[in-house]
Amino acid sequence: MRLEVEHMDSAATLELGAWVAKRGKQGVLGRDVNAVFWAQGAWYENAVRRARFWCLVEGEMGTREGKEKVRTRLRARAKRARGGQVEVEEEEERNWTKWELRRHFKEQQVGIDVDGVKVVISWKIVFDWTGEAESLVTCEVKPNKTCGYCHFRDPSPQQGNNC
Repeated sequence: MRLEVEHMDSAATLELGAWVAKRGKQGVLGRDVNAVFWAQGAWYENAVRRARFWCLVEGEMGTREGKEKVRTRLRARAKRARGGQVEVEEEEERNWTKWELRRHFKEQQVGIDVDGVKVVISWKIVFDWTGEAESLVTCEVKPNKTCGYCHFRDPSPQQGNNC
């Protein structure tokens, strides 16, 4: 007896589908439908959280005005921190429609260009053997050679520009 899922939403196939397929080949553990149901719920919760984040990034960093608004907010926060003031900002909660969220369910990474620096945020959902989901979030910063943020430059011709 084997556990197989005949159809799964295409948004879940990459992360949840891979775990279910691997799990289905694990003998007795592979027949534990409770873990599969638990994983489905955990994937959905994390996928909604991730989609909300992608919508927020798209809304705030998708336009020049949005980027300037974020810069101003970050500068003000840094200034307060230098002055010894630490205050928690209340983030306004936005209710996204299911159609806005659905567009981002498959996305595992987003790239943002900020002043010539490419910021790539990756968010993957992985599962342990019980079906508990864990979010793995990474951020890569990839400055280009003319961005002005490169502080270390090796002038030797063999090494090139270490930006």
